[in-house]
Amino acid sequence: MQPLERDYQEAQLAVQRAQEALASNENELRKLDERVKELQLKYKALTGQAETLRIQLEAAQGTLARASALLEKLGGESARWKLRMETFGARMEALPGASLIAGLATTTLGGVPEYDRNQHLQAWS
Repeated sequence: MQPLERDYQEAQLAVQRAQEALASNENELRKLDERVKELQLKYKALTGQAETLRIQLEAAQGTLARASALLEKLGGESARWKLRMETFGARMEALPGASLIAGLATTTLGGVPEYDRNQHLQAWS
């Protein structure tokens, strides 16, 4: 009977070790499940942040495209305005002389025929 009792005790020890290993594995599984849940929450938060950043990036790219187009148009406007200012400046420089000629023509050529007036105006300018 002793050999059967020894086999029984060894079997009991093996069962006890298996139960301890099972409890340890279940505990490890619980820890891994908790870690997976933590990582899933972190992943969800990071994907939300990534989506927010993607939307902000698209908005910034749209703003940049509109600003670039506006700057391009304004560059053309700048050249056009510079040309107009040069033309205006040239006219302003000629204004005193043109005013003198207009005053002289009005004062002295009022009663002169048109053909003679044109000849005098061409000579003065």
